[in-house]
Amino acid sequence: AHPSIVVWDGCNECRVVMGHSTAIYATFVMTVVAQEDASRAIWPSCPALGWTGGVRRLDSIPTGKPLTTPPNGPTIETHGYYQHGSGFPAVNGAARLINFDPGMPLKLQPTLTGLELPNVFASEFGAVVFSSFESMAPTLHPSHWGLHGGQPYDTCFGGFASQCTGGNVMAERNYPADNMIESYFGKKDDAYFNSTGEEIFKKQLYQSMLAQALNVKMMVEYRRSQNELGAIVWQFNEIWPTGGWGSIEYGSPVPGQVTGGRWKPLQYMYKRSVFQDVMAV
Repeated sequence: AHPSIVVWDGCNECRVVMGHSTAIYATFVMTVVAQEDASRAIWPSCPALGWTGGVRRLDSIPTGKPLTTPPNGPTIETHGYYQHGSGFPAVNGAARLINFDPGMPLKLQPTLTGLELPNVFASEFGAVVFSSFESMAPTLHPSHWGLHGGQPYDTCFGGFASQCTGGNVMAERNYPADNMIESYFGKKDDAYFNSTGEEIFKKQLYQSMLAQALNVKMMVEYRRSQNELGAIVWQFNEIWPTGGWGSIEYGSPVPGQVTGGRWKPLQYMYKRSVFQDVMAV
């Protein structure tokens, strides 16, 4: 089995502008890609303002003519918002607890929608989440079954990709999720996050997954109400059992994992409501 290639994209979060250093993605990189595969759509970058030449306007299939991009124009593609995790020192996220308004109930303003109106493609946004107890537990000693690992906190410096000193095993699991749990399920005392054991770990992990599902559901509902007709959520699957962004768990055939990955609550929401043609908000 192999993934299907839908579109070739030049670069991530580096807008391609003719006459600037990023123009190489149009004049060389995507030009070569188009020569090798003229059957698929090409796109200058993600996000981007599109092309002004070298592709068919309707579907972005290359025509063989020089690829060019506009110097400016209306926003047609966006990245974000990203609901990061916070509340515990780890290699990603913020040690300081930063709770947020969960947006429940979602407040929407009447907006005209339809394919004939200007719209935006949101090609990346998402929310932090952990995986299930079944996925996480086999990778940790039972004494560390808790979101804070049952150990003294590490000291972490360096922002997004922090360097952490100490021995806390959960500090290496990328993002914390304390703020996700508190924002949706109410204030917790330190003992809640510092406790360990099968029962509390299951509860913490499940709450983090429900929080992600509710958060992304809200973001998709809001975007659809604003005539944002395309949405790709960051991200699809986890690359290991951690505090990540995926709606599907790590899927390699190793202890605790299901080949292909278990669905988290968000993935079930995708199928049952979030991306249906008609939905109740």
